[in-house]
Amino acid sequence: MRPLRPVALALSLGLAPLTLLVVPTAVRVAAAASPSASASGSAKGPEGKINLKEFEAALKPHLGAIHACYDKALKKNAVAEGEVVLRIKSRGGKVIDGGTDLAASSLKLAEAHKCIADEVKKLEMPIAKGPDKSPDPTLVSEIRYPVELTLGIDVAGKGGGTTGAKLDYDKVKEVFTNNRISIGECWLAESMAGKGDAAVGKLLLKVDVVGGKVTGVGKVADQTTLKDADLEKCVYAAVKLFKFPVAKDLKGNDDDKAASTVTWPLEFKPR
Repeated sequence: MRPLRPVALALSLGLAPLTLLVVPTAVRVAAAASPSASASGSAKGPEGKINLKEFEAALKPHLGAIHACYDKALKKNAVAEGEVVLRIKSRGGKVIDGGTDLAASSLKLAEAHKCIADEVKKLEMPIAKGPDKSPDPTLVSEIRYPVELTLGIDVAGKGGGTTGAKLDYDKVKEVFTNNRISIGECWLAESMAGKGDAAVGKLLLKVDVVGGKVTGVGKVADQTTLKDADLEKCVYAAVKLFKFPVAKDLKGNDDDKAASTVTWPLEFKPR
């Protein structure tokens, strides 16, 4: 998944993620670059600051419900991944205005945003602190905070490679990254079918390629732990449609007749 981009209003965010695998897909919450999260009151009332760690502690009990919103929207609409930017204004530990910023979010599933917004309003927020660092229930704070929602599938290909005619490894990786949604559609179908643990594990693909076209797909059986045959078949069908780079000959020119074999691990994460 692409790195989180900092979302700046009053809160400056860094890149170190906290990964929680409490549901079928991964929830990553961006950590802050600074020890505290500023509160900017555009509204009535003086401004305050909320400690980031205290905010994360308040958010953590709601991550499962936030992810359930995402999972429900996936099943109803489409396979998608991305970042949802939470916006929360609070005073005295209560959310006085909360929701998501659809325009600033890369995840555009409207149903997920509506559901997440409802959950955000249930947060019990830390009380903002004033200049003397003492809690003050009269202070208004405002936070924008990105939560990244991703499919529980790793296509990074750690340990993968190619044999036969030379293929550019980075371009092969790009093929799998660009087509992860089609693999995700296979996973979603199995998830909806209630396959559970059978749809969890590693699938080491063996893909034969000639002139950029897939001529055969299978698996390396002794290095595959996935037990879901239907998921395997769906992934094979999806991979057959992938367009790979054309192999190079010894002079560095494209060779449409050169054959290569790609071995590529896919990891399907547990519920």
